[in-house]
Amino acid sequence: MADKYAFSFGYLALKMLGKTLYSNPFAALSELIANGFDAQADKVWLYLDIRDKKNAEVIVIDNGCGMTDTTIKEKYLQVGKKNRDDADDIMMGRKGIGKLAAFYLSNKYYVVTKTKDENNIYEIDFTGYENGEIEEDDNNHQYINKINNLDFTYKDIFQKLSSGTAIVMNNVSFAGYGEKSFAVLESELSELFSFGKISRKIYLKIVTNNEAVSYTHLTLP
Repeated sequence: MADKYAFSFGYLALKMLGKTLYSNPFAALSELIANGFDAQADKVWLYLDIRDKKNAEVIVIDNGCGMTDTTIKEKYLQVGKKNRDDADDIMMGRKGIGKLAAFYLSNKYYVVTKTKDENNIYEIDFTGYENGEIEEDDNNHQYINKINNLDFTYKDIFQKLSSGTAIVMNNVSFAGYGEKSFAVLESELSELFSFGKISRKIYLKIVTNNEAVSYTHLTLP
């Protein structure tokens, strides 16, 4: 039997991809929303706590099909792997690389996902490689660990879903982006995710230094 050879992505390659794919954090947020809709969701919740813009909290929740542990290993962790049929003409996420949107936003984030049969939580952590505490070699690419529990804002929304995925990111930097950037986010998302007759909803909540606002239901024409 012939030997099998495979490429693997190290931290520096992933960083270069994740940091160059998106022109700004709002483009990365749009990608994460698109990933939710591509997972057959008809609802996506986007929560931004920007009271500290250098260390913001970002959570994206969808009620899509969720991922099993096998799906995580064989698809989610395979950068650039084509996961969906070309016949899906409403697919919006970038094929196989949209997951890097979370890496663009944070060096450490969590994927909380469930199907009708499984509930799984994963911690994806690049901070050790970023700050030089961990030296990477060809056989050391351990970025992801399965964990048992995670508390996060609006966990109650996720718990009520029969299936879906939550991407939980802390220490997200929106430094340099003024209030106007967030003020127009609602209208920009509405325009971007206009699916015609397809019934899909985005619920947006932005917490600023002012009084927190309720979730805004974005009307998608």
